[in-house]
Amino acid sequence: MDGHAQGKLVRHENAIESWMLAIIADGGVDRYDDLHVDQIDSAWKRRELWLPAALQAYELAIEIRDRNDLQFSVVLGFSLRSGEQMKSMNFKTRAEFEREFNQTPPSLYLFRPEQEAWLHEQNSGAKSGTHDLMMKIDPALLGIEAHLKGCFYLEFRSPAETEFSRSVLAVA
Repeated sequence: MDGHAQGKLVRHENAIESWMLAIIADGGVDRYDDLHVDQIDSAWKRRELWLPAALQAYELAIEIRDRNDLQFSVVLGFSLRSGEQMKSMNFKTRAEFEREFNQTPPSLYLFRPEQEAWLHEQNSGAKSGTHDLMMKIDPALLGIEAHLKGCFYLEFRSPAETEFSRSVLAVA
């Protein structure tokens, strides 16, 4: 790795670690404070970089969590296009998945152990808690191979909204 790439990696690690330690210290974990990939590196504002940037940030976040012995789950979240009707999981490939991204870049979250509701509400599609649809999906679709407790597709409409929100979450 050349000096420029090494310097970028160190900046990415510092941004993620600073965010993690800050939200643990100030209660941001309980507020679900997130870190968008474009906040880690402004070059990651480009939509075509969101998936590879998210995967790189996710791996770094897991390494940082483990190195610091932080007792939290690292979650990578993707917001997908919403709609007035349920769409269900309308993608089967990485390219189709990327086409479903909404205008918000992917984010990292930290969750306290046992507070990841979707891990405990796994089902094949029936309404569960606050989710109208929740499905476990193959993490290989995202390009993730290790470190996972699970990977989930969620679709829900809150009472105050007219559209169904859609997300994909990878949990480590």
